[in-house]
Amino acid sequence: MRTHPFTVNFVKRAMELNKLVAAICHGPQVLIEADVLQGKNATGFTSIRRDMENAGAIYIDKAVVFDDNLITSRRPGDLAIFTTAICDRLGLGGQRSALPDLNDPNAQWWKLADVWGGSRLGEIESAIATSLRGAHYLRQSFGQYVEKVSDPEIRSVLQDIELAQEETITRLEQRLSALGKKGTGKGASGEIAARLQSVFESGQELVVLRHAIADLEMAELETKQLSVSLTDPVTVNLLEDIAQGLNRYIERLASWHRQHFSPSSEPVAEIA
Repeated sequence: MRTHPFTVNFVKRAMELNKLVAAICHGPQVLIEADVLQGKNATGFTSIRRDMENAGAIYIDKAVVFDDNLITSRRPGDLAIFTTAICDRLGLGGQRSALPDLNDPNAQWWKLADVWGGSRLGEIESAIATSLRGAHYLRQSFGQYVEKVSDPEIRSVLQDIELAQEETITRLEQRLSALGKKGTGKGASGEIAARLQSVFESGQELVVLRHAIADLEMAELETKQLSVSLTDPVTVNLLEDIAQGLNRYIERLASWHRQHFSPSSEPVAEIA
């Protein structure tokens, strides 16, 4: 769309005429191409944040951002809020249309799926249950990793990760409870022990560390995939926060790995 001059000119003209313009996810790329973001409060998908700022936008990391006639949102998980914001601006809100209050943190956004086809309750519950099983797995795995390392620094980090999974499990179970379901997915400790046996037989902390990083990377990837598959803002925010926490621990372990196991730097030949 951003490479199509008629589309770009159409959006640019709409902004000039102060018509309602709404963009979500990568949609603001068309606004960048139309050069209409200078000084505007706006948001968009995280990967185009720098592009938007370079185009003059004041990027705000919120589910929906208003600036005069412009409405922007960040990701699929914001769709329910984004749609409600548009309907509200068009005068279609209120009790008659049963749209949630944009400022209600406990709004049951998933109910809108019955009307416009977003994530239904069962799909949200399934995603949370999947994430919950992963958190149980990480907690049990890292409990065993802790027992197999001797370095106090790395042991402390692994213990922090194990404890963090306890908090993650609690948060996911609370979200399921709010949706009327009980927490599930405690995992199978026997299967985990069997999988990790080959790791522990090596007796090398380096091997344990690499497996720990790989576990976190897989968990982060799965959590991000779950978050982009849903249109329930509350659950998506929870999953995004969990993914960011996993990423921080990946960075801590990777940094420790680089400091202790990376080969000494070799001289680099300069090519004229």
